[in-house]
Amino acid sequence: MSVVNTAEKVWKVIQDNKATVNAHTSHASALPAGADPQKLTGNQGVSSMSWRWDSGWVLKDFTLDLTVIWYHSARYNGGGAWIPRAAVLPEINMGWLGGYTIDVVVTAGDPWTEGDANSPVAVLPLTVEMTWTNYLFSNRTGAELVLKGNGGWSDHVQDTYGVEHSG
Repeated sequence: MSVVNTAEKVWKVIQDNKATVNAHTSHASALPAGADPQKLTGNQGVSSMSWRWDSGWVLKDFTLDLTVIWYHSARYNGGGAWIPRAAVLPEINMGWLGGYTIDVVVTAGDPWTEGDANSPVAVLPLTVEMTWTNYLFSNRTGAELVLKGNGGWSDHVQDTYGVEHSG
């Protein structure tokens, strides 16, 4: 079964130290091709994962907490486990030093399905990239996430101080 992302493919979460994402409009999904999102049924679950990126110095010049939340287990025409919505929610705190520019870009890759034709499970890959610069240094850090329509996930988050999951 063909699965598509029916929402945005790329969005900026933070640009020039300010959150730019509107969690109600900037999101990705993994639904059957041609599916009407209004016709999804079933108990939809919610899962999330969070992590912190920061400047890495003893006197944390900034902290950036990111939470990825996705709704899952939606059924279409009685089957499947689809992702009607996935969003990235940022929280940034700037320290006393200043001079930082921080950008976070999220890219939703092409979704696919696992399982069989009778019980397909949507899989939505996301790439999250954080870039910071200041007067002296610059850094680029990434995360590769795989969200599943049954609430499962996998991740590879670089340069972080812990990843927490719920759901």
